[in-house]
Amino acid sequence: MQVCQNIVQGVFIKRVNRFSAQVDIDASPCLVHVPNPARLSELLVPGAQVLLCKASGMKTSHKLYGVVQGKTIVGIDSRFPNALFEQAIKESSLLEFAGWTIQKKEFAFNDSRIDFLLGKEKKKRLVEVKSCSLVMDGVALFPDVPTERGLRHVRTLTDSAGHGFEPCVVWIVQRPDAEFLTPNVRVQPQLQDALKEGLVRGLRLYAYKACINGLEMSITGRIPVRVAGITV
Repeated sequence: MQVCQNIVQGVFIKRVNRFSAQVDIDASPCLVHVPNPARLSELLVPGAQVLLCKASGMKTSHKLYGVVQGKTIVGIDSRFPNALFEQAIKESSLLEFAGWTIQKKEFAFNDSRIDFLLGKEKKKRLVEVKSCSLVMDGVALFPDVPTERGLRHVRTLTDSAGHGFEPCVVWIVQRPDAEFLTPNVRVQPQLQDALKEGLVRGLRLYAYKACINGLEMSITGRIPVRVAGITV
């Protein structure tokens, strides 16, 4: 998947609000769009090398989509995972979803809109895709801030299992250095409880790593998900 047409490098100065930041581009401070409302405090630190692309139809001239952390490029655009997953379904490149097709996006069920309704013969899957950029010592942690929306999605998906659906949560970890993913209990312990209950009731959990290479981003492999001592 192409993430940018022309890479622009900059130096992060400060976060202005949830969706904008000040970045030094060619020794000139610029206001840029941050396409991710998460805190990202371990990534967006003063002096961090960042990757941007020119933005069109926006109030800012550039959009920040990546952060260089050591030898690792971390994707931070929260829209990338859905696009990557959609491409993977169309190309049938994920073993766990081979043969499934997209029936509808933003499928309404109960009090939520779930990212994808998939179909395969007479079977139906509801899939919610989540973005993860926080990795510590090889462990991908989700979320980095409490997410009531994410918690509601997990509970809604769990309930859908009793209505003929195969519910799935898919995390796309936007960096190559994660060995497994686990709920961030320090930030939101309720999420682990909800995921554990979901597993008992038929919820399927998948996590994949993605890597930015030049102008392209791709899913590079699946990693385990660990919830309260259970590995799937």
